[in-house]
Amino acid sequence: MKSSSLSAFFSHLFYKSSRPEALNFGAIGFSIGHELSHAFDDNGRKYGGRGRPGGLVVSSHCGQFKHHAECLVEQYDNLTLAGHHVHGRNTLGENIADNGGIKAAYHGYFKDSHLKNHFPIKNLNFTSEQLFFISYAQVWCNGNTDEYEKAKMMSNPHPPSKLRVKATLANSEEFSQAFQCKEGAVRDRCKVW
Repeated sequence: MKSSSLSAFFSHLFYKSSRPEALNFGAIGFSIGHELSHAFDDNGRKYGGRGRPGGLVVSSHCGQFKHHAECLVEQYDNLTLAGHHVHGRNTLGENIADNGGIKAAYHGYFKDSHLKNHFPIKNLNFTSEQLFFISYAQVWCNGNTDEYEKAKMMSNPHPPSKLRVKATLANSEEFSQAFQCKEGAVRDRCKVW
């Protein structure tokens, strides 16, 4: 990783020592979890610990993995931006990493459940759990135009930023609980792990 890329991870968007830890975990915790999840995505799982073909995933789990991954393919295929569909198969590695990264960061921080309902910012009526998800969503805030995102969908394995947030959070039961979403608000929730 280039030093400029590494310094971007430690920009105030991703990490600031003086802010509540839930915000840092939602941003940099997600990002680290995302990158680690690539080792187990549709491509990374085919390689061993030294980067040689051989795989990290036990073959008896491959059928389950493919079934869960297919759910993500179908889910992202049904997402549209400005009338254009995402290509779920093309974005699968990123979709797996997004969903795995948010889950890893969430469970890493909230392993002690008493942290969930704490209100860390005075006069701001959001719990630590809610702030975690808000911080995750802010990672994807940008000035990208729909035209840019459509071009990206045609040439790049990264889905449009706002659709990454929408789908990943729709798949998170923890998000639905934290924001008290109505029962049945998400019809088809996908999860790989």
